[in-house]
Amino acid sequence: MNSANSHIAEDCLLVCWQIWKARNNLIFSDLSTPFQATIQHAASIGSTYWNANKRTPSLAPANHNIIKWIPPTANWHKLNFDGAVSSTSAAVDFVIRSSSSQPLISGSRNWVPVAKSFALKDGLLAALDLNIQSLKIEGDSALIISCSQNVSPSPWSIKYIIRDIEDCIGRFK
Repeated sequence: MNSANSHIAEDCLLVCWQIWKARNNLIFSDLSTPFQATIQHAASIGSTYWNANKRTPSLAPANHNIIKWIPPTANWHKLNFDGAVSSTSAAVDFVIRSSSSQPLISGSRNWVPVAKSFALKDGLLAALDLNIQSLKIEGDSALIISCSQNVSPSPWSIKYIIRDIEDCIGRFK
């Protein structure tokens, strides 16, 4: 990838990151950001970043640690992931890049039922690890409760987690 293409890819990732942040602000904080403001903010951050990174090492502050994404070694790929949770929403995202720093694929999901399903499964497994025999289960997700009791069919996104939950529940009195 030549220098011009590298800068274009970096600019695109910066814009995507700002769009993602604006999306999360809307979902989790109910703050709407106009698209033009999102793009302007990305341009401002990019400008600040490029100006800061054009400095020679002798001009860089001696006491600051610079955090920088480091590509994997040759013939490896790197998966970066993150998630955000609020009381009413949950979201996860990821990006896979090559050793030449080229993004290969990225994705995101809004997965409240999956997060709640895993919370129940993890709690059940922890109770089993503690050799608890009798357990009362409470939760605020009608979907997860009705699926785990076979009252409702499980959506595909949590089908196998629900099967694990049912298996765990069967081990209690």
